[in-house]
Amino acid sequence: MQFEDMRDWWNAVALGDAKTAILSGQQGWDEDQFFRSGVDWLNRCRDIAYLCLGKFGPVELSGRSALDFGCGIGRMTRALSASYEHVLGVDISEEMIHQARLLNKNPSVHFRIVERYPLELPERSFDLVFSTIAIQHIPPPHNGAYLRALLRLVADDGIGLFDMPSSEELEEFRGHGVFFLPFEDVMQVARDEGLKLIGLSCLNWNNGHYQYVFQR
Repeated sequence: MQFEDMRDWWNAVALGDAKTAILSGQQGWDEDQFFRSGVDWLNRCRDIAYLCLGKFGPVELSGRSALDFGCGIGRMTRALSASYEHVLGVDISEEMIHQARLLNKNPSVHFRIVERYPLELPERSFDLVFSTIAIQHIPPPHNGAYLRALLRLVADDGIGLFDMPSSEELEEFRGHGVFFLPFEDVMQVARDEGLKLIGLSCLNWNNGHYQYVFQR
């Protein structure tokens, strides 16, 4: 799959129903309900992070800057803005970013179209690099390359928190827009980029969908 194919697909579904394309388990999302789900999910991520033993004790998701990769129309970007002074949401889809900007009322939140890696952002510039239900839709070898590009953005002592399927049992889902990146590959990329795994939780034991917490 080429970058253009991924971009065109997400543009098309965003024009149809962006909220359902992002959270496909439900249709007809109310706008308030959709964005509230981002707050609820971030609170779960906070609980997981707080159980991690980082360099300075339990990890608290707050700070100066955060990046939301695969932001869509800003569900998690908006949630992150309650705890970070500046939040940048990036997505491959022009239509998703267009809708995100229209919905955004927060001057500390910004959105940018980012298609290819390496990402055109300063390295080690974000206290938190965050992504959820996004990397799973990127086919190999692009998923590993995007992950490497993302981890390079984690600041000194910063956190990388993301989820992705990491079990080969997910082979059956190929063709359904879900792709896995093996655990060993994730760990190798993190080691190469100088990050340490401080937390790992399984969002779905049946298919090996993991949530990773790394710290530089």
